[in-house]
Amino acid sequence: MTMDREIIDILKDNLYVRFLEELQKADWNVLTRKYENFLSRIPLSDYRERLQKIKTVEFDLSGKYRSFHLSLIYHLYWKEKYITTNDCNVSGLYRKIKEVCNFLNNHGGRIPLYKILGNFGFNTEKKFMQWLYLKEYSNNIFPSNFIDIEQHVLSNNVDFPSFKEFWSEYKNNVSLDDFINQHANFIDMDSIKSQITQEIDENNTIFNILQEEDIETEKAEELIKGYILVGLKARMYRTWVSLLTQLDLGYIWNKTIQQDKLDSDVVLDTKGIDLYGKINDSFVGIQIKKRSRRHEALKVTDSVAPIRTIDIPYDLNFENDEYLSNKLTKLANGFVIFNKNYVEDIYTLITQENTN
Repeated sequence: MTMDREIIDILKDNLYVRFLEELQKADWNVLTRKYENFLSRIPLSDYRERLQKIKTVEFDLSGKYRSFHLSLIYHLYWKEKYITTNDCNVSGLYRKIKEVCNFLNNHGGRIPLYKILGNFGFNTEKKFMQWLYLKEYSNNIFPSNFIDIEQHVLSNNVDFPSFKEFWSEYKNNVSLDDFINQHANFIDMDSIKSQITQEIDENNTIFNILQEEDIETEKAEELIKGYILVGLKARMYRTWVSLLTQLDLGYIWNKTIQQDKLDSDVVLDTKGIDLYGKINDSFVGIQIKKRSRRHEALKVTDSVAPIRTIDIPYDLNFENDEYLSNKLTKLANGFVIFNKNYVEDIYTLITQENTN
């Protein structure tokens, strides 16, 4: 059995099945209405005009920074996930467990998962899960004997943060010097210097954003770091918007379908599973497939993920698409959201597949 297979099986038996039950307790009418209102107020044109014009520095975000980014988004917009201590009496023989427990105790015994990923070499949530559930020390000791994951549906009173607020929290948890060191093979300082000169001459947007980030633009070293930071900001914005679309489907699904709720999570996201649930006693995943000029309808596919998944079409320019024209809605700000009838069609297909 591969590690990927093991981790999915463990999640089925533990966190995910338990949390699917928790989803039944949420008031999805309230949460969905608040989320759609939040999406409708995002100034997409402003962000796109200012951020997407930037010549982004090339980064490899496959490690802890991508996982941290996804974990933060999920924590703020979908569900709160905390690491807690359930038993502090751990022997010093188990050094890493002891260090994590001490770290938690120093923070009141409970801390958001996204804050802990980089502190102990867990580059991704998946690696943390593998250590927590699969790492066996002597005498049948597992980290899960001392440390637990606590998950909560967002409160009905939640105020979804703007991108400005999200970015502020992001910066509070990322060391720019550490980020640059991690990406030394991707960041050519000489190339960036010439790029900065050209971009400031051609695009006042970059200069204004540098000032917003409190960069001392008269200092060459700070200017370079600021330019890298703003490039990261542009990259994060694009991922942020994409994931908000994925979560929109989760909200409208859980509002529409009364019995079979779907969850969305970082570990599954990195496996290509945008939404996950249990329907007619079978585990199923959904993946949103953005498309253009292709007119395939819904289809169930055998994916690389270790559960059966269904690919659903999604297109920002859906108005003239025969299949999607009545299944998506474009808000006044340009955000495209899912309609109730699209969710019902997806659910019908899944239930038919599961009974065949």
